[in-house]
Amino acid sequence: MEQSSQFLEAIGHGKVACIGATAKVYSMDLGQAKRAVHLSEAWEFRRKNDEDFHDALFETMEIVHAEVETTQGEHEQKR
Repeated sequence: MEQSSQFLEAIGHGKVACIGATAKVYSMDLGQAKRAVHLSEAWEFRRKNDEDFHDALFETMEIVHAEVETTQGEHEQKR
């Protein structure tokens, strides 16, 4: 699997395409394929940035969720 990840990356395919190909070729679900590609040596150069992006996305979603709950609570109090 590592060789196919390296090959796909070397010829210019993105990480998402590599995940899809890994899932199909190795009969994995997308979660398994995502983990395998994310932890592969071929994509190690992107791992830190991808993890930072993932963390920032979840932090943002937590803030949005809290704001929505606050707004809903205020809206219900006005009724």
